[in-house]
Amino acid sequence: MSTSRIDHDTVLLEHRYAAPARAVFAAWSDPAARVQWSVSTDDEAIEYLESDFQVGGRDVSRCGPHGDLRFRVDAQYRDIEQDRRIVFVETVATGDTTISIALVSVEIEPDNEGSCVMLTIQIASLVGPDGITGSASGYRGALTRLATHLVNQRDC
Repeated sequence: MSTSRIDHDTVLLEHRYAAPARAVFAAWSDPAARVQWSVSTDDEAIEYLESDFQVGGRDVSRCGPHGDLRFRVDAQYRDIEQDRRIVFVETVATGDTTISIALVSVEIEPDNEGSCVMLTIQIASLVGPDGITGSASGYRGALTRLATHLVNQRDC
């Protein structure tokens, strides 16, 4: 699965939410909340093996299709500003194969109708362009599911 070359890309995603920045940040900072929204489809699942949401801390999780959590994700937090931003380095692997390494920046901006998340993924894929496509697709789906999560949280 590994290739001799490294594919690089910068992926920019933006999503607006009818929720305040503090609610969006809370959904990112709480691993129990992330389990509900951070996979891209209902056919996928995630479980956290470790979670330490603070600068210098790390999250380790497994994700993939239900019953086949083949991907291991190691996220190391480098910068966190309450209700404003999260910056982490993410390594995704399956078995002994590293798929990608990325610098992920989450910027949360309040606006008149709620907030806007600007997510930047600066990614190096070690398995060809599919590693980049998979990461972008996963984050795009997660941002969409976050909107539903935030609405459900308000309704409680």
